[in-house]
Amino acid sequence: MTADMESWARDTGKAIREAREKAGMTLSGLADRTAELGFHVHRVTISKIETGVTTGFTLAQIKVIALALEIPAMDLLFPDHYHVHDLYASELRRINGEYDGKLQMLRRILGGDL
Repeated sequence: MTADMESWARDTGKAIREAREKAGMTLSGLADRTAELGFHVHRVTISKIETGVTTGFTLAQIKVIALALEIPAMDLLFPDHYHVHDLYASELRRINGEYDGKLQMLRRILGGDL
C-alpha cells in the first residue's frame, strides 16, 4: 500500500470515529448495529480502523458502518478535507475525458473504471 493510500485509510478511520461519536454510539453499539444489518464488523476491527492500526479494510465493512451510522459511505471514504460534499455536485463526472484527483484515488483503490 502506498503512503497516500495509507494516509487516506487513516483519514477514513478518523472519519468513522468522528461520525460514531457524533451519533453518540460506542464501539460496541456500532458493532452491534452492523450485526443487526446482517454484516457484523467486530468492535475490535472498528477500533483498529478508527485508530489506524489497520489500513486493510473492505468496502463492505465501510458500507455497513455507514449504514449503521446512517450516513453516506462517501462521507467516510472521502472525509471533509477531501471535500466529499463537492463530489456530489460537480466532481462525479468526467472533465475533459479525465477523472479529477479524488476520483483517481478512488479508481486506484477500487481498480478498474468507475
